[in-house]
Amino acid sequence: MPNALLSQRRLLLVAGEDAASFLQGLVTNDVTHLCEGQVQYAALLSPQGKFLHDFFIILWQGKYWIDSDAGRIDQLRQRLMLYRLRSKVTIDVAPDTMAVAAIWNEKRADAPADIWLGDDPRLPLLGQRALGERAVLTAWLGESQEEAAYEVWRIAAGVPDGAKDMVADRSLLLEFDFEDLHGVDFKKGCYVGQEVTAR
Repeated sequence: MPNALLSQRRLLLVAGEDAASFLQGLVTNDVTHLCEGQVQYAALLSPQGKFLHDFFIILWQGKYWIDSDAGRIDQLRQRLMLYRLRSKVTIDVAPDTMAVAAIWNEKRADAPADIWLGDDPRLPLLGQRALGERAVLTAWLGESQEEAAYEVWRIAAGVPDGAKDMVADRSLLLEFDFEDLHGVDFKKGCYVGQEVTAR
């Protein structure tokens, strides 16, 4: 089945007793709805409601794994650190031995305990995502395609990638179908940039 390791993705690990409430006050989706093993698509905005970062939030092994663009992972961490204040939370870039993969066109039914596997929350056509140690993930996936094959599939599905298709500090989420891609929750409480997005 078609799959690809996504070298353009890196992981942040957000942990600690305040991790859920910390993320809840910042991102566009409702983190309190996440149960162990589930994933959400969300974004972090500027106070003016402009796009800064989009990512997947995965609750796995009792921690929040943020799957985001590798080229801007340090900027995302720095932005989150600005808001940490006295929250009991740690925010670290995961070791580069951890990798992210996409699986599309067919579904994998199960995965070993040391690999997380879940449906892409944006659109069923995008299939599944997986994360784990690169060596374990590669062995489990078997033969992989070039990352460009997944990009062709994503573009054909009409799904934007924030790092490639949106302009940081200028783009507005709803101009890029974030509502239809399940990346915004209009019923949750306040978050950074909420007023502009709601209007």
